[in-house]
Amino acid sequence: MGTISRCLGLLVGGSLPALLLALACGEGSVGELFPADAGIDGPLDNPGGRGGRGGAGRGGRAGSGGSLGGTSGSSGVGASDAGLEPGDAGECTVREDCSDGNECTDDICEEGACLNVRRDVGTACGDGTDDLCTAPDSCNEEGACVPNHAPDGSECAEGSCAAGACVPGPVGGCPSVVVDSLPIQMSWRTVGGEDFFNTGAPCSDEPNTPDFAVVFTAPADGTYRFDAAGVAGDDDPDTSGSQADSMLTIVAGACAGPEAQQLACNDDLGGDNLDSRIELTLDEGDSVTIYVNEFGEVLPGGGSGTLSITEVDD
Repeated sequence: MGTISRCLGLLVGGSLPALLLALACGEGSVGELFPADAGIDGPLDNPGGRGGRGGAGRGGRAGSGGSLGGTSGSSGVGASDAGLEPGDAGECTVREDCSDGNECTDDICEEGACLNVRRDVGTACGDGTDDLCTAPDSCNEEGACVPNHAPDGSECAEGSCAAGACVPGPVGGCPSVVVDSLPIQMSWRTVGGEDFFNTGAPCSDEPNTPDFAVVFTAPADGTYRFDAAGVAGDDDPDTSGSQADSMLTIVAGACAGPEAQQLACNDDLGGDNLDSRIELTLDEGDSVTIYVNEFGEVLPGGGSGTLSITEVDD
C-alpha cells in the first residue's frame, strides 16, 4: 500500500490516535495531501470537515466545525486589482446589497462579499441631453459621472452657452464665466471683446465699450459684495495714461441682453480710487449678470483687472 493509501486508511478510522498517526504518516503531510489551493468543502454534518478552496483573492470558508480554513488562492483576482473597489457592505446575498449609488460602477456580490467594478471610461450616465451646449454625461477614469458641457460663452441658437444651457443674449461670449460658489477671485479682460450691455444712470457707460460678463447664482439668501479693480496692462490700449478705471454693472437674469433690468452700477469708490464696488442683497437661486469694463475704452479698446465676489457677514 502506498503512502497516500495508508494515510487515507488511517483517516477513515476516525479515532484521535489514528488521526494523529495520519498527520505524521510517511514523508508527506496533510498540507501535501490537501494543498491550500485545492481544499475540500467539508460536509456540514461532519464536525471535522475541512475548509473550502481559496479563490478570487480571498480565503475559503471553513466547513461547519472544521478547524482548517482554505487559504487565499494563489492565482485569484483580488479586490485591489485595477477596476475593483471594496463595497461598503462587507457581506451580501444578492447584488442589490452591494449598491453604492454610483452609475459608473457595476455592483457585484461574489461569494458573499461586495465588489464595485468601475465601468469603462466614456460609459453613458446621468443626463443624456445632447445639443449645442452639452453632450451626454459620461464616466471618467476615476469612476465618477461627469458632465460634458460646451465651454461657457460658446455660441448657440438663442445666445451663448452657460453651464450646459443656452441662455438668451448677445451671441459670442456672454457669459465669460459662470459662478455659483464663493468666495471667488478672477481676472477680467475686455480687449478685443464685445459690448454686451450699455450701463445707464447714475453711471455713464459709453456705447461700444467691450464688457467682461459673469453669471452669478446666489447659493443662499444674503448680501454679496462685488469688487472690480482695474490694472493698467502693458498690452492694454489704456488712453488715460494713469491708473486703469474699472466700471461695474449688475443686471437681473442670466445674460438677458441689452434690455435686461439694471440693478446697480458703480464707477469709482471715491477720491483717487478708481476701483468699483457693489453690495447687493439676493435670495437663494437668484441669477444676475455682472458686467465689468474699463471706463471710456471704446472698441477696439478695453482693459483688464480683477473681480472678486464674497458674501457679507450680517
